[in-house]
Amino acid sequence: MLAWIGNLLIVVGLWKIGDKWRHAFLFSIAGELAYVARSILLEDWALAFICVVFCAMAFRNWLKWGRQANQQEDPELRALRTLYEMERRAHENTARVLASCMADMGSRLDAVKSGRERLGPRPEPSLGALSRRMLDR
Repeated sequence: MLAWIGNLLIVVGLWKIGDKWRHAFLFSIAGELAYVARSILLEDWALAFICVVFCAMAFRNWLKWGRQANQQEDPELRALRTLYEMERRAHENTARVLASCMADMGSRLDAVKSGRERLGPRPEPSLGALSRRMLDR
């Protein structure tokens, strides 16, 4: 019976590894441990040895897949993060420019109110406006 339980766990583990499910290695480890127990009961040391080796390899792969999952992210998620970051920076830059413009306008308005500065240069009169002024005199 122990062999059938081991077989079932190993098959489920291998099947789910094909689906890129990290915890499938734990099924394989449990199945191999069932075989280790069976081989010890039957005193089949060669089978016990190779099952322990397979357990160790499955544990190693389980650990490595955990590190890779943390290091590699979904390309779509990475693209969304990049877009979000670009949009955030654009908003920061816009806010910075607006704040600078508002500060400049505030200082000019203060200067105009205090009489230190006029609100900008007067436009040059056109030739038609000059001739009208001369005729009006």
